Amino acid sequence: MSNIAKVESRRVGRPKKILDFQKLDNVQVVAPGSPDRAIESLMIFDARCLDVATRQELMRILPQIIHVRRAWRAEFMECGCICCHRKNACYGAGGFCGTCWGRIYQRMLKRYRKQMAGRDSPAELATFVKALSLKFNAAQQLLNGDD
Repeated sequence: MSNIAKVESRRVGRPKKILDFQKLDNVQVVAPGSPDRAIESLMIFDARCLDVATRQELMRILPQIIHVRRAWRAEFMECGCICCHRKNACYGAGGFCGTCWGRIYQRMLKRYRKQMAGRDSPAELATFVKALSLKFNAAQQLLNGDD
């Protein structure tokens, strides 16, 4: 029995990784983007599922939306609908063909109506306007003093 070789016990599975903190020193932290970049990222929504009046008002206030709309249309002309990938359909909005855009618009409209059911929008708007004008008057009084 003394001739039996000693068997070393090995752990089952992957070997334990030793952390290398020198690699951690070489990691470069990316600085956050500029506010212009953040606004540009937010503009990509193209006002797809908004009603016509709101969409027109946004386009008047934020002319960048017009450029984004043109970019979405160019994307559609090159690659087709982003939902059904058809190239020979008419353009709807936001990179969608007319059929997909209508389907998504109707779905969002149903959700919006369900969410707004039972709410008194004119009363909420009046309360919001009143609170906003109170804040505006207080700010004017603080900034202008006795003028």
